[in-house]
Amino acid sequence: SRTIQAALISASVLLLVSIIGWLIILYINKPKVDSGEIETIPSENRLPLSLKKICQDIDSRPLVQRDDTAKRYIGIKIESEKLKLFDIHEYTNEGTFSLIMIFPEELDESYLTGRKIYCTVERDKYPELNAANRGLEFYVSGQIKAAGRSYIRLSDVSLKFD
Repeated sequence: SRTIQAALISASVLLLVSIIGWLIILYINKPKVDSGEIETIPSENRLPLSLKKICQDIDSRPLVQRDDTAKRYIGIKIESEKLKLFDIHEYTNEGTFSLIMIFPEELDESYLTGRKIYCTVERDKYPELNAANRGLEFYVSGQIKAAGRSYIRLSDVSLKFD
């Protein structure tokens, strides 16, 4: 009876040690995608980035990671990115235009599902916008102020028209 109890205890301990060993191995080898962690990119590899590359990085992530990934880019400066005007709203009391832009290669219909880039500019500084139509292409420089899975908002914006 003592021999049987000792054998059962030894078998139980051996089984417990085996289970713990397998759990450790599984934890060490688990894929990053399942962990919910977002891979960080060293700052020297992040710059210079275009809005297009930033959007491609966001879109390449699992859906639940996209908002957090987008927020990592807040503060990044964008230099001379070619965009296309989708819509414009005038705020006469403030003397500003609020612009909604998309990438030049995107169709206007993609506005509903694609990435939107927003900014506000001074009306007097860009008289070209007074007669602008959807599809007008121009270059935008600025800093990413806010970002999410489907939008980027720029601040300190300057525009350059061809």
